[in-house]
Amino acid sequence: MAISLNPSEKTSAITFGIYKPASGYDIDDAVRHIRAAIASAEQAGSVRAAILSSVNGSWVAVFCDWRGSAPSLYDLSEKATAVLRKVDCGCFHLTSSEPREASFSRLSVGDIVSVRRIYSDIKTQELLAYSCLALLKAYFAQTKGLLSCAFYKSDDGMLIVGLCTWDNAASASALLESCGGSPGEAYWRDLNAKRLKYEVCRVVYITKETAAA
Repeated sequence: MAISLNPSEKTSAITFGIYKPASGYDIDDAVRHIRAAIASAEQAGSVRAAILSSVNGSWVAVFCDWRGSAPSLYDLSEKATAVLRKVDCGCFHLTSSEPREASFSRLSVGDIVSVRRIYSDIKTQELLAYSCLALLKAYFAQTKGLLSCAFYKSDDGMLIVGLCTWDNAASASALLESCGGSPGEAYWRDLNAKRLKYEVCRVVYITKETAAA
């Protein structure tokens, strides 16, 4: 089973959030509560979701494609305050992707995905977003193990998120282990990115396609 988000499809909102389990809870608890928080929307066919877990087991991320009306609740920690601690969350829209026909690559449980966070401000976000497109054009084909990549910018102008799929965790991790880090590190700093984060995770849950038909 897979999830595919296509820019030609009608989408009211894309939300992305990263959460850590609260004290006394683990990643499995966090995943279970996130699934419960979006269950009614999934059953109604108004959302497709992918839940990712960091390979070091420290956080979970949820990526949602909402249809129909915009979500009234995109911070899932508000529905599970005892279990989840918010790291980042917000509404986003696609700015660039490779391959172009998919706004987010097709995912299956077990797939390796890297999460790139580029913290910006309203003044620099457009330039940073354009730089992501330029880097995809320049480096996508020659980056070993990279299968697909998409960048999204937050509606509040404070964050750009890059989600990339890889053929294995070693390829995803090698991007930062190379001399000088990833191709974009120095470039984004020169463009006044406030902070950069890069983590490798694994897909642990996806919405069944039939639920979002």
